[in-house]
Amino acid sequence: MTDPDKKPLADLSIAGSGITPGGIYRKAVISGSGKVQGNISCATMDISGSGKIMGDVDTGTLQISGSGVVDGDVKADSLTINGTSRIEKDVTVAECEVNGRLTIKGSLHGESARSYGQLSIDGDIETEELTVEGKLSVAGLCSADRIAIKLGGGSSAIHEIGCSRLNVHRGIVTGWMVQLFGKIRGAGLTVDTIEGDELFLEDTEVQTVHGSKVVIGAGCRIDKVFYKESYWCANDSQVRAVVKE
Repeated sequence: MTDPDKKPLADLSIAGSGITPGGIYRKAVISGSGKVQGNISCATMDISGSGKIMGDVDTGTLQISGSGVVDGDVKADSLTINGTSRIEKDVTVAECEVNGRLTIKGSLHGESARSYGQLSIDGDIETEELTVEGKLSVAGLCSADRIAIKLGGGSSAIHEIGCSRLNVHRGIVTGWMVQLFGKIRGAGLTVDTIEGDELFLEDTEVQTVHGSKVVIGAGCRIDKVFYKESYWCANDSQVRAVVKE
């Protein structure tokens, strides 16, 4: 039986430069330079242009196109970025896909994250699976079961990596990514510490590597490698010390 006192949720639509307070909605569409003042909860949200949320977002699906900004935390089942976006606090999602540039001032937690462009995180990233083609910057810990990185778009930097399987391949910026980064070859990845089971590295500079099966491909510079089962190094890479544990 339907509750006669329970009204259906309204939709939110802002076009141009309108401003509205936060609240609970069925779906939300913000276009142009529209702003929401306060926290917002909805089933779906679509932000285009330079739309801005001045608070937290709790939604099923969030798609940001253009230069959308969220001042607070984001909780969503799926997050899709097309363009250049910034989230000022933490992001908790099941799936995240970046086609362009995304800056997260907090940490990213999720099941899977895919970035085809530039992903910058001031905190940590923790996912089951991480796929990157382009540039990645993580100021804290990058933790995932499986990590695949194809370098491109300039230098990438991660403070610390912890994983089961890591593949870092050199890459060349092609296609639409040339519009973001130009026709340049990726400058490589810099990491303080890498720890995992199966590791394959190219164009990577690391202080310390801990792994079970370690393959050092072309263009690497590493201070020390600790391995348990197997180790191999390409001729043009430099490893100062190798220790079998």
